[in-house]
Amino acid sequence: MPWPILQVGTILGDKSSPTHYKIVAELGGGGFGQVYKVHHEKLDLHFAFKTPKPNLERERQHLDDFIQEARTWARLPVHENLVQAKDLFFFNGHGDRPFLSLEFVAGGSLQSILAAEKGRLAPAQVVSYASGVCQGMKRIMDQEVHGSVLIHRDISPDNVLVHPLNNTPKITDFGLARVEGNVSLNVAGKWRFMAPEVVMCQGWSGVAPKKVDRRADIYSFGVMAYVLLTGQFPLDANVSMLEFQNAILNKPPHEIRSRLETDAKSTPGKFLDLVMQCLKKAPGERPQTWDAILDDLLAVQDEAEKAPNYRLCDKCGFRSRTLVLAPRCPVCGNEKLLAPGQKGVAPGSLGDLGTIYTDPRGKPVPARQLPPPPPPKPTLLRVPAGKSVIGANASLLPLLAERAAKDRVPPEAISRPAAAVVELPPFEIGRTPVTEEEFDYFLRESRYAVPNRPRPSGQGLPVVNVTFAEAEAFCDWSGGRLPTAAEWEKAARGVDGRAYPWGNEFDPARCTSAESHARGPSPVLAHPTSRSPFGLFDCVGNVGEMVDGGSSQMKPVLGGSFPEPCRYRGLLWTRLCQISATYRSPAVGFRMAKEGDATRLAAFEERFVPVAGQACVGCDEALLPILECQAPLSPPLLESLRKNKLRVVTLEPFEIGVYTITNEQYAQYIKATGKPAPKGWAATEYAWSDRRFLKKYAHHPVVHVRHDDALAYCRWRSDRDPQFTYRLPRRDEWEVAARGAERHIFPWGDDYSADRCNGSDAPWGRTVDVREYPQGDSPAGCRQMTGNVFEWLQDTAGNARFMRGGAFQAACEIYGLTFFEMGTEASYQADHVGFRLVRIKKR
Repeated sequence: MPWPILQVGTILGDKSSPTHYKIVAELGGGGFGQVYKVHHEKLDLHFAFKTPKPNLERERQHLDDFIQEARTWARLPVHENLVQAKDLFFFNGHGDRPFLSLEFVAGGSLQSILAAEKGRLAPAQVVSYASGVCQGMKRIMDQEVHGSVLIHRDISPDNVLVHPLNNTPKITDFGLARVEGNVSLNVAGKWRFMAPEVVMCQGWSGVAPKKVDRRADIYSFGVMAYVLLTGQFPLDANVSMLEFQNAILNKPPHEIRSRLETDAKSTPGKFLDLVMQCLKKAPGERPQTWDAILDDLLAVQDEAEKAPNYRLCDKCGFRSRTLVLAPRCPVCGNEKLLAPGQKGVAPGSLGDLGTIYTDPRGKPVPARQLPPPPPPKPTLLRVPAGKSVIGANASLLPLLAERAAKDRVPPEAISRPAAAVVELPPFEIGRTPVTEEEFDYFLRESRYAVPNRPRPSGQGLPVVNVTFAEAEAFCDWSGGRLPTAAEWEKAARGVDGRAYPWGNEFDPARCTSAESHARGPSPVLAHPTSRSPFGLFDCVGNVGEMVDGGSSQMKPVLGGSFPEPCRYRGLLWTRLCQISATYRSPAVGFRMAKEGDATRLAAFEERFVPVAGQACVGCDEALLPILECQAPLSPPLLESLRKNKLRVVTLEPFEIGVYTITNEQYAQYIKATGKPAPKGWAATEYAWSDRRFLKKYAHHPVVHVRHDDALAYCRWRSDRDPQFTYRLPRRDEWEVAARGAERHIFPWGDDYSADRCNGSDAPWGRTVDVREYPQGDSPAGCRQMTGNVFEWLQDTAGNARFMRGGAFQAACEIYGLTFFEMGTEASYQADHVGFRLVRIKKR
C-alpha cells in the first residue's frame, strides 16, 4: 500500500495502544531519509524518528539499506558522544515503512552553529568538539572483534549534533556506516569530505574489501576540523566536482595557518599540525588510530583554553568567538556570555580550596605530610587488527647498505630479520615507556620487593635497571603484559614499513642517542616530533625496550638506547640486542601492552574427549628416508624409530584431556595438599593475585614437575572424584589420541607447519596458554600434542620414564613426531615438561 503523508499532528500507532507517538516537528533529512521530532503520549518524552522518504516505498534496496542502518546503529555502545538508537517500529496503516527511534537531541548541528558564529569557531571550542567526536569514534573502535570495525563514512558538521545542556557533540546518521571491508553501497556521501582513496574508488560505492579502511574517516575528521577553524575547505571548493576530485587526488591542501583569522592566531601549533597530518594523501602518513588523535587533543586542551579570544557561556560552556559579539549562545540561547578575564575562579586560587585532609583525630594534615599522589596510569594507545610487514624493508636496504659500509657496520646489522607478513589481533600499547614514577608507585602499592635498584634522578624518566621478571610483575599488576616483538614493531613503524617512527631518514635531533651526544636518558615526552604513526613516543633511542620472547635466559631488546648509535641500532626491525633475563641495565626499560580483544581466547574449561577401538601405532619404516631428507636424524634417533615398529593395537575406551594440566589447576592441588610448589613459581604469593605465578601464566602448562609429582596429582584427583579414576596416558593411548586413525606424522597431518605449534621456530621462547594453536588440534580434538611442553607417559622401565610431544625449545619437526618418544631418569624436571590426564569411569 502507498505510504501516507507524514505531517505535524500525524499519529503513529493506535491511539488506544500505550505505544503511540505524535509528530510535533520536522527536523530535516537528506536524499533518502527524513527525521521527525515525535512525542510519546504516555511517557511524555520526545524522540527522533528517522524513516525513508515516500518516493522510496518501491525501492527494495533502499529499504534493505535502511534496515541495515537500524541494525548497525542499535548495536553501537552507549556513549555520551554517540546518538543512541532505541527501537525499530512498523505501524499499522503505514505498510512496510520502517521508523527508527532515536535519542532526541534538542540542539542543532555543528553546521548550524558554524553559521551562527559567522563561518568559523573559536579554537578552544574546535578542540573541545574534536575531542568529543574523537572519543565517540574511539568508543566505536573499542567494539572491534577480530578486526571487524565500523566505518562511519560520512563525518561532517551536518552529522554532529550538539546537546544544549552541556555543549556535548554527538555523532549521528549512520546511514552509510558499514563494517570495514564490506562497504558496497549505492550512495556516495559528501565528496568534499572524502579521502583520496575513497575518490579513487568512485566514492564508497563498489569498494573492494581492504582497499578503504578506518583511516578514511580520519581524513574526513581532518577536513571537518579544518572547516571549523577556518570556514574554508582545505582545497579550493569553487570548482566543478570533477576538478575538486582531481584536487583531492593530486593537490596539497592549503596550509591551515595561512587561513586563520586574527583571533585564531593563538591556536596551539600542535593542533594545527595534527589537522594537517589528518589530511595526508597516503593513509599510512595519517594518525593511524583515534587513540593517537585523542592523545594529541588532550595535550593541547589547556593551551587552547588559555587564549583570550572567546566569550564563555556560563550555562552550557560554549565558547563564542570574541569578534562575533553574538547576543546569545548559539547552543543553548543563553544571553550571558562572559568576557575574557571573567571565566571564574582559577583552579588553585583561594577560591578553590579543594579537599581538606585530616588525621584520625580530625586535625588538618599539612600538605607536605600527605603521601605523594599516584602518577597517571600509563596511557595505552590502540593498534587495530590486520596484516603488517615486519623485518627489513628491501627497498631501503641499498641506501642503508651504502652508508653502513662507510661506517663499517656489518651487513647483517641492517638486513635481519628478513621481511615477513604477520596478522595480529587488535592490541593496546603504552604511549611511552613506563616511567620511574609509575614503577615506584607500583612498588609502593603492591609491596613487590626489588632490592637495591639504582635509579636515575629527574622527572618523567623511563624506568631502568629492572629485570625481565620485574617488568612482567609491573604489567601483571597493572592489568597488562609485555608486548611481543611483532606488536612492538607494528606499533613503532605503522603499516607503511618505515625505518624509523618519523620516516625513512635518520634524524639525531629526534631521539636520545649517541649521535645526539646523550649522557643519560631523557624524559619520555622529550621528543614529540618523533612519534610513531600510532602515536608512540621514544621508540628509537633513550632506552632499549624489553619485549616478550627470546629464551628463558636471554630476552630481546628493541629500539636502541642513549649510549648507542641509533642510525642502525634504532632501525625498527632490527633484533641486534639481547640481555640476560636477570640483568639490570641502566639503558634498558620497557613499555606495557594489553589485549585489545578480551574474547579472543574462550574461557578456560577442562575438557576430555573419548578414544577407543583399533588403530595403527609406531613408525612406518618407509617414512624414514623421507624424514631424513627433511631434517637431520642422528644414528641413535634413527635406531629408536626403527625399533618402534608399525603395529595395530586395540584400546579399551578412555577419555583424554584436551589440554595439559595448567598452573591454575596445579595450584589447587598445592593448596589442598601442602606439597612443594614447582620450581619457577615465586617464593611467595603475589599480593594482587593470591597466586605464586603471574595472571598471564594461569593457563600455561605447569612445568618443573617430576614423573612422581604427576602421578601424585593423578591420585589426588582420583580420590576427590566419585565418578572417574585419573592417570597419565600410556604410550599407545597418547599416540592414537595424537595421530588418529589416519596415522598422521603430526597431529594435523603429514607436513610440518611451524604455524601450528609452539616449537623452537616460534617467537615465544617459553610456554604459551594451553588454548593457543587450535589449528594444530589432533583428529581426536586434543590441543598442543606437538609443541609447548613434552608430556609424561604412564609407562616406566626400571628407572626410566618416558615423554612425548616436543616442546617450545625443541625442533618439533623431529621431536614433535606423533610416534617419537624420549626416555629420561625418574627425577628429571624441566621448564619444558608437563603432563595431561586420562580418565576412566569407576566401576
